[in-house]
Amino acid sequence: MQLRGFYNEFIGPTFAIEAVSCPAAYFNYWVSAQVSTDGKNAGIRAHVENLTLGKKHRFGYELIADAFQDPRYCFYGVGSGSKEEDKTNYTHQEFGGILDFYWMPVDHWRFGIGRKVRKVNVSDGNDKIHDIMPWTTDLTSEGGKFEMVAGIKGATVVGGRVNLVFDSRNSEFTPSAGFFGKATAEFNNVSDQVVTTSDPVSNYGKFSIDLRQYFSTRDQILTLLLRNTWIFTTDENIPFFDLATLGGDFSNRAFDNGRFYGQHSVFASMEIRVQMMHIVFLGMPMDVQMAPFLDAGQVFNADGFTGNFNVNPGMSIRIINPPNLGIIGNAAIGQDGIIFIGGVTLPF
Repeated sequence: MQLRGFYNEFIGPTFAIEAVSCPAAYFNYWVSAQVSTDGKNAGIRAHVENLTLGKKHRFGYELIADAFQDPRYCFYGVGSGSKEEDKTNYTHQEFGGILDFYWMPVDHWRFGIGRKVRKVNVSDGNDKIHDIMPWTTDLTSEGGKFEMVAGIKGATVVGGRVNLVFDSRNSEFTPSAGFFGKATAEFNNVSDQVVTTSDPVSNYGKFSIDLRQYFSTRDQILTLLLRNTWIFTTDENIPFFDLATLGGDFSNRAFDNGRFYGQHSVFASMEIRVQMMHIVFLGMPMDVQMAPFLDAGQVFNADGFTGNFNVNPGMSIRIINPPNLGIIGNAAIGQDGIIFIGGVTLPF
């Protein structure tokens, strides 16, 4: 457990608490809460996974829950052609989560069914940020740039989902060898939406594939990670926040989280993790890794790719307390300049 405070030029002082634990392999939880002194940036997030239930650990569940608002979210528009000068700011308010139940009939394989809820509201952004860029809500009225973006005035998405997972990694959070593959299919319903498009969607499907392959030397000084992710949706007029995306810690790290939105997306990455040293920090043994990487990807629609395909080099610094949480910092070069992202997280 940790308590921390930080100061941001836009939201002021913020206080946070986090609790992370891994009682056993594939049994872990992470709960975090934070609030700024003005109350405009606040939230609680929880991730609980337990795949050790039943005889021979053949059953389990995974819960991800969110309830937060953040006045620093940015929206550039939908499609691959957005530029840095298209950047706008809004307050993202969200309540929802995902609950999946799993059955592991044989080793390495698991099948899951679950539900998903996302209730999102879009409102005016931060007053200080408004001095340097427009609010998204400034451009959603009649004649505005984002007038026809689905879900731009908020919406609720509720759906069912099925998962198929194959996992042969030698560790869930600090793997050095093995393969991970996950395919997820969803059928979602849209409600509580202020209709902004000429062709509103009430139901849609979403399909994603996440593939990761790890290789390492015998002494595990070097680890090669290859990743590939595809996301497909059945319609381009679904609420923007549930479209396929590109950008963020687990996607193309040359862009902020949710930098690009589109009907579909593809992402690929190659990363070489180099074990540099072992240190003791606050009484905990830590591994320090340097990891040059090359990320590539783009969003696209039914007509295929338009514009440039993003290929972005970068460097990651990983300070890991195996098999628990880590401090990960990423720097990458892209069309928006040099982007720094990262933080305290459960590594992969």
